[in-house]
Amino acid sequence: MAEKLLEICDKYGLKLHTDMTMASSLDEFYSLAGTEPFGLPDSEVSSPGYVFEDGSFKAEGFIEIDGDNTIFTVSKYVSGTMPPFSAYLAEPENYQEWSYTTAGGCTVCIEWNTKADDMGHTVLIFYSRQDACIRLSSSVPGGPEQAEELAEMFDFEKACAGS
Repeated sequence: MAEKLLEICDKYGLKLHTDMTMASSLDEFYSLAGTEPFGLPDSEVSSPGYVFEDGSFKAEGFIEIDGDNTIFTVSKYVSGTMPPFSAYLAEPENYQEWSYTTAGGCTVCIEWNTKADDMGHTVLIFYSRQDACIRLSSSVPGGPEQAEELAEMFDFEKACAGS
């Protein structure tokens, strides 16, 4: 598998990550990632997770949407480096996709699963700029308007900073 990974990197001109740090606090996480806090007041990064040498990261936390607590995962991928985390999308035919511009001016792509499970409706939100991409995944108890409410809880541009 290592040979195949190196082949993919060579073919597309990508680097592999060489270093990863587990932050012990939010302050350390934001410092390592090179970002300002990007979870707005109604959301909190409670488990900073991993920060890589180029500023890529994965963080998790809890948010409240219409009185229901849900877990979120936010990952940052820096252009030119092989993404450290893969994404799996089961039953893509069940998703609706649309663009949404947050009050902060970030245009995101929202994917909302029309079929709910015991956690609610899976939501994936993507934001990209030339040098980085953010992927936010979570669940919402209700419809597309709650997916947009979730997008409003994060400052995606701040999350891209440092790349």
